[in-house]
Amino acid sequence: MSIGKAIRFVRKFARSHEFRKECHSFSRQELLETFEFDAYELEDAINMQLVKCQTEDEAIPYLQLRMYYQLL
Repeated sequence: MSIGKAIRFVRKFARSHEFRKECHSFSRQELLETFEFDAYELEDAINMQLVKCQTEDEAIPYLQLRMYYQLL
């Protein structure tokens, strides 16, 4: 498994509305298996992107992803 795949997923999820809609069809397990990372790598990738944010507006997509994953 690779944190790089999780980082790419997080960035794409934050930037692409179409990709987010596509991900809504997955269960939690399907999401992890399809994109080939685990829950820890996803959490690390989200945290890595949040550290780079300078404003709350920049952080919102990553916080939404964290919340979305927790609700799955």
